[in-house]
Amino acid sequence: MSGSGNPDDVLTRGEMLERISDAVVVLDSDFQCLSCNEQAEQLLDKDRDDVVGRHVWTVFPDMVGTEAQRKIEATMETNQRETCERYDDDVDRWFEVRVYPDDDGVSLFFTDITERKEREQEVDRYERILGHLPVAIERATTGDDDEFTHVTEGLVELFEAASTDALMNRAPSDFYANPGERDALVESLQATGHVEDRPVEFETVSGDTIEGTVTASREEIGGDDYFVTLFEDSSEQSGHTQGLARADAMFQNAQEAIFYIDVGENAERFEFDRLNPAFEDQTGLAADEIRGETPQDVFGDDAGERLCSYYRDCVAQREPVDYEVELPVPTDGSYWQTRIAPVIVDDEVVQLVGSARDVTEQRAHEQDLARYRTFVDIASEFVATIDAEKTVEYASPAVAQIAGHDPADLVGTNLLDHVHPDDRDELETEIGRLLGNPAETVTQQYRFKQADGSWAWVESTAVNRLDDSPIEGLVFATRDVTEQTERTETLRQTQQRFDLAVEGANISTWDWDRDAEEIVFNDQWTNMVGLASEVPEFDFDIWEDVIHPDDVAEARKALEAHLDGETERYDQEVRMRTEEGDWQWVRTVGKVIDRDEHGNATRALGLHIDIDDRKHVQQGLSETTNTLEAVIKASPNAIVIVDSAGEVVLWNQGAERLFGWKKDEVLGKPVPFLPENKPSKFEPVIGQLNSGETIQTVKTKRQTKSGELRKVRLSSTRIDGNDGLVGYLGIFQDLSSSTN
Repeated sequence: MSGSGNPDDVLTRGEMLERISDAVVVLDSDFQCLSCNEQAEQLLDKDRDDVVGRHVWTVFPDMVGTEAQRKIEATMETNQRETCERYDDDVDRWFEVRVYPDDDGVSLFFTDITERKEREQEVDRYERILGHLPVAIERATTGDDDEFTHVTEGLVELFEAASTDALMNRAPSDFYANPGERDALVESLQATGHVEDRPVEFETVSGDTIEGTVTASREEIGGDDYFVTLFEDSSEQSGHTQGLARADAMFQNAQEAIFYIDVGENAERFEFDRLNPAFEDQTGLAADEIRGETPQDVFGDDAGERLCSYYRDCVAQREPVDYEVELPVPTDGSYWQTRIAPVIVDDEVVQLVGSARDVTEQRAHEQDLARYRTFVDIASEFVATIDAEKTVEYASPAVAQIAGHDPADLVGTNLLDHVHPDDRDELETEIGRLLGNPAETVTQQYRFKQADGSWAWVESTAVNRLDDSPIEGLVFATRDVTEQTERTETLRQTQQRFDLAVEGANISTWDWDRDAEEIVFNDQWTNMVGLASEVPEFDFDIWEDVIHPDDVAEARKALEAHLDGETERYDQEVRMRTEEGDWQWVRTVGKVIDRDEHGNATRALGLHIDIDDRKHVQQGLSETTNTLEAVIKASPNAIVIVDSAGEVVLWNQGAERLFGWKKDEVLGKPVPFLPENKPSKFEPVIGQLNSGETIQTVKTKRQTKSGELRKVRLSSTRIDGNDGLVGYLGIFQDLSSSTN
């Protein structure tokens, strides 16, 4: 599809879009949305008017910064198709987004894949639940063609295989030490469909034999029969015993404080059960003394309730919970970083296991570091001390922020070596004054060399502390004023450019101080109307000497309205008398910039702009326009103008009389008077006009509103504007009653 074309193409594209079941949004090369189909409105919950004509990132702000944005931009750049999946939070659905290149942009196809994603998530949940169990799925066959279709990681571990792929390449019967047991199992499944806890001997990949049991059932999956089998190792009990022994050894010898909490019914009560030796050593609490006690009993109501809130969260979430808490314990430890995890038996949380670490000292260090970093971050000045020879003895870390220097790089150097050559003498003079007058404080601006070799404007305030131990130096507090200095220079240059522009454009500025009853004009005011540049005791009556009498009332009314705060600004066009006594058109624009506590205007600024030439041109154009309108209105001939699209924009009274249609019936519509069976007669005329030819005395026929074909003489020409074709002019003379 393309972002441009003739109307027929657009219609065809629109029909195609509506027949597509996917949501489709078409973008041009500027990422503007050109169109969307009805499915896009429904699936994406977007109104067509809120999509078409808007930028794609405005329509889909949640795509910004995502893979979808990268794919769309990649297709726009490489002209290659891209695909991604995204979740739309607004409509709570998953979509596959396919991006297709176009002649002038891209087309986005959104396919709803929510059901598929939910199925995948459901399968993933089951796999996470069953993944640790030794489970296999195989086709329900009785011959030698048995094969696995799915195995879990738990089965990989039980059969000591390298991977799931290694198991999938083996036949299920390979793992039965006694082939007869395998045959009997298959026969039972074929006969009854279910076998539970049947004793068998397994043979692992390495050749070891394991005593165990199988529980299996025959299930229909996708229309085919499969055996789903759970393998269990009967020898695990001895392994459990060994595991418990190892766990207890770890519990007793762990360096972190480990504790067990019994969970009461409905998680309404928590009691300490076991503590390891590290817990007793680090907290000063004895296991025998707190076993069976609640956190409130051990740590007090406030701290105990905080702990219980974490315990309840762990029980509710059935997942580990991390927290840091302050606890009153006999040892010096106050802050403990802790993780607790649930022990789940028969789908019920019966106990919590926790591991805690004393972080009191670490927390104190972190607080000190945070305070120091905060001070460094907010410091806007760097502090330096220099001796009487101007050698830098100390520089604070903030010098790195201001000038990019490592403080150590400045220590031992002469301060003046870092100062711009043009500024050294003045700074050295101020340092000399400070040395001679220890009680003084000096402030100096100068350019300081940055680490990259550039210069930054800084301002230093210095005091003499040579006699103060342990400082014994001149202390400089220095801040970066580059932006302020550049802003001042920019303002100076801006004022200079403004003054030049005002002078060149013959613009007068005025500054009216109402408290001082004074108004100040620039020199252009004198050149414009011949009054002095300063007018003391100014009030509006003075305007009456220079403003045309016909303009005084409206100008006074507008000024008073603005002074009263009724308008945002004062803007009037008036005639002012020049020194020669002539009247000159002037636009006067102003705005109140200060008011007192009562809201009374106290100061206003504004401009007088010479618009005399423009007003005379406008008056001339207005007279010409009025003349043309009178000619068109009075003409006995029909005068019609159509725009470049062929729609009527002018239809005079002569046209109403000749063709019968009133102006309101045809404006904005195609010309109605072409004979229905000969619309092509108009095309050669347009061709001649577009070639620059003006048609004179062409006799033709045009259809009236009543259906009559009336003979007319047509004169027509093309109308061009600054940007090309504007339309076509046609003058029709009625020949029906003429012998010509």
